[in-house]
Amino acid sequence: MLQKVNNLLIPASSSFLLQYIHARAITAITGAAVIVGIGFGKTLEHNLLLLKNLEHFKHFGYELLIGASRKSMINMITPSEIENRLPGTLAIHLESLRYGASIIRCHDVKEHFQAIKVFEAIENIN
Repeated sequence: MLQKVNNLLIPASSSFLLQYIHARAITAITGAAVIVGIGFGKTLEHNLLLLKNLEHFKHFGYELLIGASRKSMINMITPSEIENRLPGTLAIHLESLRYGASIIRCHDVKEHFQAIKVFEAIENIN
């Protein structure tokens, strides 16, 4: 049963986002970004699958936004108090950039700025 649920996660999320995008278009709201919701009642496996399949959501033609700062999924992978989840948060956000995210919502801006600059330097080297 779990495999069936996992096989439906990406299409179901995609369908939900498509309906949302159409609703936004109808109300003429501009500057939209697809917010791929991490957490919000999903299992750890669902969150990991969404992160690994972010590129799928780029077909909508919008920027992808991820916000996984201090999420409980980090604690599920490596037990840690909320205030000690920055390393896990950075790992999620950097991988999100690799998989297609272009907007990161975070709590620790200075640390994210440095990590993303280093990530971009590595990614952009010839």
